[in-house]
Amino acid sequence: MEEPRRLHQEEIEERHPRLLETLRRHPDIGFPLVRSRARGAVVLGPGDVHYLADDAVEGEDPLVPFAPTAADHLRRTDNFDNVADIMVGSFYDPELEQGCAFEELISFHGGLGGPQTQPFTLHPVELALPAAPIRGAPPRCMTC
Repeated sequence: MEEPRRLHQEEIEERHPRLLETLRRHPDIGFPLVRSRARGAVVLGPGDVHYLADDAVEGEDPLVPFAPTAADHLRRTDNFDNVADIMVGSFYDPELEQGCAFEELISFHGGLGGPQTQPFTLHPVELALPAAPIRGAPPRCMTC
């Protein structure tokens, strides 16, 4: 909170040496998403890394349990102006089709895994759908 900008992975590791390592190895956490100064958006697994800029993976891809579009969703999230220094994603169990919401008062939803990756659109037939797949809603203009 002491910085008015997003901290890079390297800064987080310098200020809080065990934080990212603890998050990435926690059994209820699927991944932390951070931004590396050198490599851009990085998804951290228990001992593995997925670099979103070029889809390079070191070790086992931490996004394997999630939907095939998970990397696209995370790239989009990483580009929001107000993205957190560390975005923490829940684990996802593809056999049980279950994840963890981290907070008992909210639901687990989104597009990273499970039945929620199969949305539908209810619209008037005269309203044309876009040709490309929909990847979330566009950010809302806060000054309009």
